[in-house]
Amino acid sequence: MKINLINPPQEELYDPSAYPHLGLLYLGAVLKRAGHKPHYIDLSATGEHKVPKADYHLITVTTPMYTSAMKVIGGIDDGGKIVVGGIHPTICPDDFTSVDYVVRGEAEKSIVDIVEGRVAERIVNCEIVRDLDTLPFPAREIMSIEHLRHLGGVHGDAYRGDGASTTIISSRGCPFHCTFCCKIQQTEFVRYRSALNVKEEVVECQEKYDIHHFRFVDDIFTLNKKRVYELCDALKPLDVYWLTITRADVVDQRMLDKMYGAGCREVALGIESGSQRMLNLMGKRETTQQYLKSIEMIKKAGLKVKCFFMYNFPGETEKDLELTKKFILKAKPDKWTLSRFSPLPGSYIWNHPKEFNLKINKNYDEYWFYPEDGNMLKEFLKSNEWR
Repeated sequence: MKINLINPPQEELYDPSAYPHLGLLYLGAVLKRAGHKPHYIDLSATGEHKVPKADYHLITVTTPMYTSAMKVIGGIDDGGKIVVGGIHPTICPDDFTSVDYVVRGEAEKSIVDIVEGRVAERIVNCEIVRDLDTLPFPAREIMSIEHLRHLGGVHGDAYRGDGASTTIISSRGCPFHCTFCCKIQQTEFVRYRSALNVKEEVVECQEKYDIHHFRFVDDIFTLNKKRVYELCDALKPLDVYWLTITRADVVDQRMLDKMYGAGCREVALGIESGSQRMLNLMGKRETTQQYLKSIEMIKKAGLKVKCFFMYNFPGETEKDLELTKKFILKAKPDKWTLSRFSPLPGSYIWNHPKEFNLKINKNYDEYWFYPEDGNMLKEFLKSNEWR
């Protein structure tokens, strides 16, 4: 049975091919194990919407890619069954009336039953994967070699060989409740892969594909300190280099030093704002002083620090923006990303807009392709005055 695993266009991203869709690749591995022939169709950087013929078309959808995904769906006319999954179908299944199946949650335990015709309901509520070590490694072999070995540099500097890199995930879930973040039951329940299981996947990438650079895309890599130490002990002998994302309140100097010794070279933090008032509105449960202290520790460990900022959050004022500018001048991050706030389905702010004096606009076209607004924080960061 031919099965397409489709990653829709994401032209708004700086380098879409830098992030092969691990969810689809995990499904590919599960399908291969069951004897099927999955094909990874990466439209993320192409802008195309036509896909090859197949018996089943599995399409991942986030809110920002909803419009492009619907164009892909509209272009499928080969009689193959269409299955949509991902965070947007999970939260908004009624947005997909023209497909055969809407998969809600993690699909690894349901996907084989779906494609083999053992599922009668159109909306499929999937069972959570509690033991991540039971999953096969992502089926990277079904990708094209240029996407499999990414050379674009998004995942940090090249410390070994040609710098070929890929993404990897060692845990699923986040227990925190930032008001702008989409939340479902699965994302709140944190589950960890064992250090040995992660090590085996890294070794596979080294031996099969000559990849030695990795970006861990866990929501909060350092949430469990004991496991971080176990991972570092497992990775250190492999001579790999890696980046990760975490929170300021779950790092300490000893841990960061240990991470550097195991090959970590960059840590990203979701700062969002330098205004404590805004952080409180966002439900961050962190302080600007914690941010500054963690950035100081990250740099002391020899690691680069990347900060994610957000602007246009409901209630933000010029004073709040000025406080963020002052924070940046003091923190001096090595890298930054600035995003414009958009209310994501499933987030607290989406479900309680009146608390934020916000009117929800469900035109998903505007979630990435919004007009330039001349925001002062954006201009400040681009100017490099803070370096």
